[in-house]
Amino acid sequence: KVFVLLNPQNFARYYGKVVGSADVPNDVFANFWGRMAARYKSNNRVIFGLVNEPHDIKTEQWTDAANAALVAIRATGATNLVTVPGSAWTGAHSWNDKWYGTPNSVAMLKIKDPGNNYVIEVHNYLNPSGSGDDEECVSRTISSERLSKVVTWARAYGLKVLVGEY
Repeated sequence: KVFVLLNPQNFARYYGKVVGSADVPNDVFANFWGRMAARYKSNNRVIFGLVNEPHDIKTEQWTDAANAALVAIRATGATNLVTVPGSAWTGAHSWNDKWYGTPNSVAMLKIKDPGNNYVIEVHNYLNPSGSGDDEECVSRTISSERLSKVVTWARAYGLKVLVGEY
């Protein structure tokens, strides 16, 4: 089977303005996803990826925007799978960190999908910064080391995780 992931590569931005801000309120983001869901809800091979790598956005602001989008998607009758990334570039290496505000491991527990068909998306790069911006690999075990924290977290809360980039 082939699946298509519709995923705006915009870092939770619209013309440079942050989603969930006064410039791009949650209802605008939700409207976008409601329209996308209405168009593709009849195709269960289409997956909705809310955005790619939200960053420089408070995790609570991001989870509020994601929840608004989930409500709009489900209001159309869409049952498609939805991928929900964390903030801070959704890095597995920093899932429990506080340098970007409330850790994803705390804030992402507030994700509520009325259709209960979503996965948490993480990215797992193997270089020292976890950003994928160079070719250096920390070690042969760094991938499993970084993912083990996220897997432990997801299992503790009965959540599903997708590694969207590595």
